[in-house]
Amino acid sequence: MAAVPGFGRGLTASGPQDKITSAAERQAGRVRSAVEKGQNMRYLTLNGTGHTGWRHQPAGVAVAALCGLAVVLAAPRVDAVVYDYLLPGVDYANQTGYYDVNKVFDGHDDLFCWSFAAANQLQRWQDKQDPAIIAAKGIPNGHSGMQSVYSLDIAHTFAQSWEKGTGFELRAFTWWITGQNIPGTPVDPVAEVAGPVAPGGFWADYVPPGSYLGAMVNVDQTEPTTYLFDLIKTNVEKDRGMTLSIGGHAIGLWGGGYDTEQGTYWLYITDSDDRATILYQSGVHLDQFNHWRFNDGERFAGDVVSKLTYLDLGVVPEPAAGLLLGVSAIGLAAARRRRRY
Repeated sequence: MAAVPGFGRGLTASGPQDKITSAAERQAGRVRSAVEKGQNMRYLTLNGTGHTGWRHQPAGVAVAALCGLAVVLAAPRVDAVVYDYLLPGVDYANQTGYYDVNKVFDGHDDLFCWSFAAANQLQRWQDKQDPAIIAAKGIPNGHSGMQSVYSLDIAHTFAQSWEKGTGFELRAFTWWITGQNIPGTPVDPVAEVAGPVAPGGFWADYVPPGSYLGAMVNVDQTEPTTYLFDLIKTNVEKDRGMTLSIGGHAIGLWGGGYDTEQGTYWLYITDSDDRATILYQSGVHLDQFNHWRFNDGERFAGDVVSKLTYLDLGVVPEPAAGLLLGVSAIGLAAARRRRRY
């Protein structure tokens, strides 16, 4: 039996308010978060009653006072554990805390899934920055009313600043922040590869060109087989914005989880092609060739998860401090680059 990270083996984490759902509801994929005060890692325990409950408490036994007497409560036996990770502020149950730019399919943005998936995470990153800097620099941000085509001005800027064509998310991150244009090599040699027709570098005064911004990591057929979910857990803990590559398409990634009893796995995703603002909880499984593949009946059913890209950048320093940052190579953990559309 797997122990709960951060707690003693065989202990549950419980708290003042448990959210109880039936096992059938969980199996149907309707597990809901009950996170308090920004906690993002939840541990769902299955007890002998056939019900599941979210529990949050320190290791050991919980001690409560009743009528002035100390009552020691023994922790129930753990039969199964569900690990569920969501980026800070994201609430799946209430469908809040995420961004989901959609294409309009006007013949120009049809292949811009890579830049729009990046735009979602760039906006989330800009939400952490000083609004005074954004205003003083005139950095496209939020939905200011300057345009009515897209839900984010960042996406509109990409559409206005890039030729139509394929690309990859780390390229979008880099162009937006430092102004550099990382060349990309599509799998299909005749595919249109996008290029900028306007300068980026909206944060270049604070993040010098060449600074480390993140990585594109191969998660297909990796060992251990849980590597994808280990990486999601790490990125959630470090509050790194994420995207996923599934074949030739790029989508937003906001978290994931798995159930040790049922052997089920899921990802929290958004899609620029669905013409809707939805955070999906989509089931995946490990096939016989160690590919993480979306389940039948899910969006992207049968598609293989190939790469995870993350933006690893915190709150920017003042310009003077930013100039002191050392120049480091941009992390690309996977040498192969695939087209995104």
